Amino acid sequence: MRSIRVWLRRCTVGVRARLTILATVLLAAALAAAAGVMLLVLHKSLLNSADAATSTRALELATTVRTESTAGLDASSLTTSKDIDVIQIIGADGRVITATPGDRGAPPPRPLAPDTRSTLDGATIGDDPTEYRVSVLGVESPRGPITIAVAATEGPITDVVVTVAILFASVFPLILVMLAATTYFFVGRTLRTVERIRTEVAAITSSDLSRRVSEPHTGDEIDRLATTMNEMLQRLHISSEAPLR
Repeated sequence: MRSIRVWLRRCTVGVRARLTILATVLLAAALAAAAGVMLLVLHKSLLNSADAATSTRALELATTVRTESTAGLDASSLTTSKDIDVIQIIGADGRVITATPGDRGAPPPRPLAPDTRSTLDGATIGDDPTEYRVSVLGVESPRGPITIAVAATEGPITDVVVTVAILFASVFPLILVMLAATTYFFVGRTLRTVERIRTEVAAITSSDLSRRVSEPHTGDEIDRLATTMNEMLQRLHISSEAPLR
């Protein structure tokens, strides 16, 4: 901020341009900060939503496994959905007991002790480079410790965040242009009144101190400037007409 103020003081452009530049720079910084915070919140919210879906499915499977072991898991238990892409049931030896189709032979997450859980971020399955967000839950079953892993791909989450970021990058420049144009216009209107007062004062000579500048009667600083200028001219006029002693 200090460097901006120094640059504006050294800048040779007029007040109108300097105020426009300052307002535009400040808004650009505010929009960039707001966009960064919004993207972080959006990403965190999407991850939390994915974790909620995968952990809920893992708990459902754990309920069945605790009482019936893996024999109680049928095909419907291992079906995927919009929020879940991979399910693996892993034995204490680290081998996949059962899984969603195509994921049985893939390297599973590390087995967990019963009643412990963890969340894996950016995990991969086998040679597939796809990254997953995985909820891992350790369960004690009739046949011994079992680990349940339920995963959701992170690609859709990243796609949403990138799409919103592109939207911000497309819309924010338009907002900055509109602000710059609006600021330039209204500052110009304000400064036209100041320029008119300056021109009227410049036209007043010592031979005719009875002239006054026009007051805009807006009740703002420029109106008070014009009033003060007229009061000064009045004092000069009275002083010039007073007889010399």
